[in-house]
Amino acid sequence: MLQAGCASNDRFAKLDSNQDRSGSPAEFDAFMKQEVFTRIDTIGDGRISKSEWQRFNPEAVDAAFFADTPNITSNFISTLGYGDPATIFGRSPRPGFDRFNTIS
Repeated sequence: MLQAGCASNDRFAKLDSNQDRSGSPAEFDAFMKQEVFTRIDTIGDGRISKSEWQRFNPEAVDAAFFADTPNITSNFISTLGYGDPATIFGRSPRPGFDRFNTIS
């Protein structure tokens, strides 16, 4: 769990959506998605266009999320979560271990 004090009070209040003075993984996920999405959606229409995506500025993300730790920087955005079972497919076939590996 995230505890109060690890981020500014204002931003922590946004993260702690149920106001229990700690941030759950679900709260953190929602907070981070909204924070990053808002920074990329420069038009503010609630959608990210290809041109907005291409203008993504990692320095702006670093300033917003890593201002207290200049030795940490962003170099890509990744979203983690669960796909909709109705729209994802199962794991593709994998070759056997012996196909690409040898133990000497």
